Amino acid sequence: MIPSCRLPLFLLFFFYWVALAQAQLDSVVVQGKIENLTPRQYRQASRVTVARINVLRADQEIIYPADLQPDGSFRLTLPLVFKHEECFFTYDNLLLPFMASAGELTLHINADSLKKSTAAVVFGGVHAATNQQHTAFYAALNQWLPKQPEFKNPLDKTSRWNAQKAWDFLRNLRERKRQFYENFAANSRDALLDEWVKIALNQEANALFLIHLTNQNLAIPSSLADTLVLDAKPMLTFTKADAFRQFALYAAQNSAQQREVALPVSKVVALATYLAEHLSPADSLKMSELQQQKSIKVKELEWLNKQLEGKEETFQLLSLYELHVKKYAAAYDFASLDFLRTQFYVSNTSQVTIRQLQVLYNYLQPQLKNPAYARSLQEIHQIETRDSLVVNALDNLPFVAHRQGNLDNFAIEALSGVFLYQNPLQATESQVASILKMYKGRPIYVLLWDNADAFSRQEFLNAQYLRARLPASVQLVTVCMAGISTQVWKEAVVKSKLKGFHILCSLNAQQDEWLLQMAAEQIPAAMLISERGKTVRNPAPLPGDQEGWEKLLAKSLDLK
Repeated sequence: MIPSCRLPLFLLFFFYWVALAQAQLDSVVVQGKIENLTPRQYRQASRVTVARINVLRADQEIIYPADLQPDGSFRLTLPLVFKHEECFFTYDNLLLPFMASAGELTLHINADSLKKSTAAVVFGGVHAATNQQHTAFYAALNQWLPKQPEFKNPLDKTSRWNAQKAWDFLRNLRERKRQFYENFAANSRDALLDEWVKIALNQEANALFLIHLTNQNLAIPSSLADTLVLDAKPMLTFTKADAFRQFALYAAQNSAQQREVALPVSKVVALATYLAEHLSPADSLKMSELQQQKSIKVKELEWLNKQLEGKEETFQLLSLYELHVKKYAAAYDFASLDFLRTQFYVSNTSQVTIRQLQVLYNYLQPQLKNPAYARSLQEIHQIETRDSLVVNALDNLPFVAHRQGNLDNFAIEALSGVFLYQNPLQATESQVASILKMYKGRPIYVLLWDNADAFSRQEFLNAQYLRARLPASVQLVTVCMAGISTQVWKEAVVKSKLKGFHILCSLNAQQDEWLLQMAAEQIPAAMLISERGKTVRNPAPLPGDQEGWEKLLAKSLDLK
């Protein structure tokens, strides 16, 4: 509803995803036509996209693309978790929010109007009248907001204020936007649009307030506790998802200040029982007896450890999950705790293997009472594990010679054009020297990234879009910093489907060598090397630096 709540499409290109079959989820079919499309417009932009959000992971949009037919028509299908979901349609420079529900929704857009401040759009099908009126309101709001300076960077104004003063200010901004809507819709009321705008504005204010509390390390006053109540209505907007995300960050900060907690013996034994396989009747009885004890003897602990051989890391993961829940249980109501359970899964998707995620999901999912959270987590889990067959096959793929010039480097080709390389620990030549020799005579773009850092992971995934823009002659090399397991690194690369040569620094010495080579003071970092081995740009623009790459590509990149 509010433009600032959406992340730039450029930064989220990697979330193109073909919807998986989900029998329990409704779907909306989005179809339509870009009318009066010229051949030049078609060449410049031959694809439309629709973005939706998952309430459990608001910082990563899910993008659905559809190629335009020569006549300008398009069609795509989106699964829906909530009864009503706000989505964003994008074509060329047009960014258009709409409300989706199960059924068919049509969009007809006049290409002649795309460069104007408001494009000519006609909705049909599901919620046609609501979406038509919202389009007019959205355009009017975007013309009105720039004339209201108090709405610009509100958190800069509240940075030194206490919680009550900050909330009063943010609530006032919310009421001013709401009054603008009331005046706009005075002669034509639409119940669904009223609800849409109300939820969007309320959740935007709540998100900003939670950011203020987190930034200033403030506890919420009891008089304002209602602002932390998670909205349970069956409508999802982008601002609502963002408010939920800010609540999770606020809760995490508060829980970090609590004293450490430990799991009781009963829970530890229950986890061991859950993970242990093929327990005999006698062993099952022994587990039941241990679960009733208040402490465990050394011999009993050794016996438990024996039952968990090969499952130590998974046991630790489930133990951390139970500690996560225990920390939050005393501070938050049941509904909030249900949401916070899901955040443990979401926060660990880049830290553990697909097999461990599967165990965590199977353990956590039955504990969720909110059906919207359960379905939302199911969607995220399907996205995270959709490449499990490819990942499992990696164990049986041989290292093959990846030849460039007169040098062979042995790598696994996980997918077509996606090479995974670890130079052996006994190798006499450094990773840097090996790669520079390997691609001598070819331009190289090197990206250093760290899987433990969210911004770094974002840039690694943004490289998918950059790969499509760079000349085919440029070799893409990504270097993952030390500190990540080989398996997690492999899975991250496979999930990205990024064509190029991917390197893992197994040792800190290898990492330091790359940092020195690139004179990098922070990660992520990038460098562009010409085919003659000359550094063209150091630092080079990161993959998500759209403006930086537009300037470089406009100069036709002299890579010789």
